[in-house]
Amino acid sequence: MNKNLLRWAAAPVGLTASAAVVLGFSSAAFTDTQTNAGNSFATHDSVALQLKDGANSALATLPLFDTANAHLNGKAADGVLKPGDTISNEITVNYTGKNDARVALTATGASAGGLADDLLVTVKNVSTSTVVGTDQALSALSVPALWDATGSATTQSQKYLITVKLAAGTTRYDATLNGVGFAFTATAQ
Repeated sequence: MNKNLLRWAAAPVGLTASAAVVLGFSSAAFTDTQTNAGNSFATHDSVALQLKDGANSALATLPLFDTANAHLNGKAADGVLKPGDTISNEITVNYTGKNDARVALTATGASAGGLADDLLVTVKNVSTSTVVGTDQALSALSVPALWDATGSATTQSQKYLITVKLAAGTTRYDATLNGVGFAFTATAQ
């Protein structure tokens, strides 16, 4: 009788174990995958800047500063600077785009170790009467948040007064610096 009882008791244990093995190995045969295809993504239009002559809204093709020639806004030649002298000029920056953008200002072609170290730049937003950069050496000019433009399909404008002063304590006499650029850069946020 014990043998029969053991057989009847072993039968459910064996069935349970074999069912687990069969289900474990056969579950991979019952899978399904559905794909949602055809998705697309886009970003808004790019940002664009245009520099204008502040006096007559013409494109700013002339330099802001020129020691020998008339330049942007019909200004006469700036001439030679003496220590402590300042010169200034205005430029209008037009932003067009659908993105919010941060407009920055840097100088190009003005490396350290020369006259550019003694040319101190101050930038004022004429539109808001805010000074956004004060007495930065031209060689290291960096105004990372000149203006935060709000994205729009229309053009927005800000006018800037850029003043350059030759440091009073300069030891650089009979020096020239040509080919300097004021680079305005708009980066979408």
